[in-house]
Order: sequence, then structure tokens, then C-alpha cells
Amino acid sequence: MSEDGEYDGGLHLWLRPPRNLLVVFLLVMFLPAATLVFLGVRLLEQDRALANQRQIEILEHTADSVVRAFEQELATLAKRLEGPPWTPAEIPEGSIYVTFRSDWIDAIPPGRLPYYPVTLNLKESPAGPFSELESNEFREQNLAKALEISRKLAASPDVSMRAGALLRQARILRKAGQPDKALEAYASLSQIKSVGLGGIPVDLVARRARCAILETQSRETELHKEARAIEADLHSGRWQLDQVSFEHITGQLGHWLGSEICANPEDEALAGAVDWLYKRCTSAPAQQFGSPGAQVESFSHVPVTILWASRGGRVAAFLAGPRYSEAHWLAGAQKAAHPARVYLLAAGAKPVAGASPPAGVRKV
Repeated sequence: MSEDGEYDGGLHLWLRPPRNLLVVFLLVMFLPAATLVFLGVRLLEQDRALANQRQIEILEHTADSVVRAFEQELATLAKRLEGPPWTPAEIPEGSIYVTFRSDWIDAIPPGRLPYYPVTLNLKESPAGPFSELESNEFREQNLAKALEISRKLAASPDVSMRAGALLRQARILRKAGQPDKALEAYASLSQIKSVGLGGIPVDLVARRARCAILETQSRETELHKEARAIEADLHSGRWQLDQVSFEHITGQLGHWLGSEICANPEDEALAGAVDWLYKRCTSAPAQQFGSPGAQVESFSHVPVTILWASRGGRVAAFLAGPRYSEAHWLAGAQKAAHPARVYLLAAGAKPVAGASPPAGVRKV
């Protein structure tokens, strides 16, 4: 500052740093810093890419191990199908073992199939020996004589003759207004298990007839007890029925019990799978089933894994529903692949068990 209080402009300007030098300094500092940041970002991206690649390699290795284990399990099951028949203790929940030829099917355990593609070829009662009885019953309207003849025929050692006689005896007693005696005749008929009536086991015919009599007499307690017993035997696999008969009989039982009776959806899917395989086996050339095979099919949106093998003129098959697949296949695979999520899919992205993977999920 000068003596008169004013700034000395020349000295001030001389002491101020040059602008060009400041710009050069900033540029010198910025470029290395920017380069360092850029290199750091690139390094982070490379580390992330390497980590992702490593994760993919681990998942692929795990997936390969899971697939190999699954294929070995299927191969073991297929090998067992070529051996002796399985026992019920060998068949977990959610699965079934079946063997069949063109005219019969055997399922283990039997109660797991609500209905079958074919029914048992049961012996039917002959019509000839009952011509005199039916002439007295229908033409002559002589119920007493017809009843006498039925009792004589019911003493026959031939089980099919005895079944036919008891069936007609019960019918005559109903016409004669003797429902209690008709119930007794049907009870005797229900003890015969090797005879059919129009393809329906005669013991099932007799027990349904008892329900019909109890209904007409408004004997609700006895009716419900009888109907519940039929329902229990139906679900235990006592009778081998086709789908039409099964649905008709469950409809009757639902009417008598006042509630709808339905098969388990998974059991119905297993029945659909047995029907699918049976039709393929009986319609396809024999050589097509000469070697083991496996396929996944859905029945009413329920996936079923079907494995089959042929030996000695019969086809043996193991069918696994979702409960079996989830407990024995998916659970083990999920444990091996944790923390990754496992989905079991067949050809065409059909789920074998569990849900399908969401859209956009990365798969290995």
C-alpha cells in the first residue's frame, strides 16, 4: 500500500500466480487420478467377472453331479424292474409298481390306484340253470315257487351258481316285501369274491344293494355305516374297477353319505399314467418295449415319471408322482446344490417335481 492509502497494483499483479501454471498443475493431477479410477473400475469389473465365472463353473459342476446321480438312480430303478416283482414295503408314498400283460394288471400297493384300464376277468353266473326260477318269477308271478328254487340252487357247491341263486333270492324277497330277509341274502352274497356281474364284483353289487334297501327304509345310521365300509374298501384297493364304474359308485356313495367322494389328485394322475402306458404297450409293436424306457407325462397338470422294462412277456413299470419325486430326487439335489435353487425338468421343460423356474432366471 502506498503512503496515500491506495494499493500498489503493480506489486499485487506481480505476486499473483500465473493462470496457465494453475491449469497445467490441475491437468497434471487430474489425468493420473482419472487413470487410476478407470483402472480401479476395470479391476473391479474383472474381479466381478471372474467371480461370476467361478460361480458358474461351480454350479455347472454341481449340476453335472446332480444329473449323474439322478441318471444312476433311474438306471438302478430300471434294472430292478427287470428283476423279481417288488413288495409293498419297497414302494414309498407317491409311487406305484405295476405289472401287466394284455389282459390283466397287477398294482402294488393296490389301494393307490382308484381305477384301472382293464378289470379282472371274473367268472359270471350261468344263465341256463335259472330259467325255471325266472319263469316262475316273471311269467307265472309265483314268487313262492321261485324262492324255493333259489334256495335249492344256493346250496350248489359251484360258487358262480350259488352267487346267481343268492342274487335272485334277494331280488325275490324284496318283491315279496321282506326287506330284512333280502338284506340277509345280500349279506351272504357279499361273502363271495370271485364272481362278477357285468364285470362288477358280485360282493360289491350285494353291498350296494343293501345300501339301497336301507335307504328306502330310512335306516340312516345303518346306511351310513354300510356306505362308509364300502368307501374304505374302495380306497384300500379291494376291487379293480374301471374309471366309469369307479365314478358311478363314488357318486352313489356320495349320495348316501351326503358328501362328495373324490380320489386323491396324485392317485388319479398315477391311474392316468398306468392307462397311458397300458395303451402304448398293447398297441405298439412288442419290440418297442424290449428295452427299458423312461418318460415324464402330465395328467390333469400333475407330472408323473414313468419307467418301464419288459421281461418274460410282461411289462413292469415304476411310476413316481410329485410327492415321491420331491422327497427322493429334488430334496437330495437341492441339498447338493445349496445355496443355488434346483429345478427338475424333463424334455420340453416339463417339471418332474416342484415348480418351473421363473422367466429370466439364469440356468446352468
